[in-house]
Amino acid sequence: MLRSSALRSTVARASLPAVSSFAASVTPPSPAAVQSLSLSRRLFSSSDSGSGTASFDLESSFEVHNLDYKPSQTVECTKDELLGMFKLMYTMRRMEITCDNEYKARNIRGFCHLYDGQEAVATGIQSAFEEADSWITSYRCHCIALARGASVSSIVGELFGNQIGSSKGKGGSMHFYNKKKNFYGGQGIVGAQVPVGAGLAFANKYAAPPGEKMQVAIACYGDGAANQGQIWESANMSALWKLVRIFGVWCIVHIAPHFGLFFFLPSHTNHFHSPFIYTHTHTHTY
Repeated sequence: MLRSSALRSTVARASLPAVSSFAASVTPPSPAAVQSLSLSRRLFSSSDSGSGTASFDLESSFEVHNLDYKPSQTVECTKDELLGMFKLMYTMRRMEITCDNEYKARNIRGFCHLYDGQEAVATGIQSAFEEADSWITSYRCHCIALARGASVSSIVGELFGNQIGSSKGKGGSMHFYNKKKNFYGGQGIVGAQVPVGAGLAFANKYAAPPGEKMQVAIACYGDGAANQGQIWESANMSALWKLVRIFGVWCIVHIAPHFGLFFFLPSHTNHFHSPFIYTHTHTHTY
């Protein structure tokens, strides 16, 4: 069964007006909050209409492996683009904190995997992606769904088990989906989205006309899943098939530093012992 009797009663109470009222509480940033952005004030004059651009230096922020060239080490953004990114991140944070409160109040039942603290990662990927690019991620997918075009109401409706939800209220926290925006949802099995990402990349390659641009696919997973065999098998297949895809590591550590969702990381992964997959760890607590 998709829902327990307790959850079904909660769904019955979560009427459409209630969900809409809940979503309305996730307000966009106020003008005062936007104006407080010191970055915006430093890079753009107060008279700038939004058409000006600012350059950001990415030197020493990444390394390449087995490549004869490096991507551009500078990026340019307009004021409107930066404010759009800020608004998206702000909405993500407000939405997730509100969902956290509703989950603790037992108004949201079942699983509720939150993404607050990682908003900049999804926003950065989305800003570099095209709508035709394919994206699949782990079960921590509320904010990815938002970035890929879902509304706050549809996300909250899904968490409440309401039919206005992104998956008609049948998927819950881990299973958002938006085929029109090439978002292939969250995967409930640790690491299982990575080989599915290889399939998405293969589909992009298969569909691309010869000599024309091929769309990219990305599969995101947490650092606690980095020792999954299917990830390395997927990487090998992607290399053999010469697929255009990205392996995105969220680097989320839950509960306390050096812990995955349930286990102490050194006890179940080579994350701390292999120089090839060591990454900076971001502590996410709730």
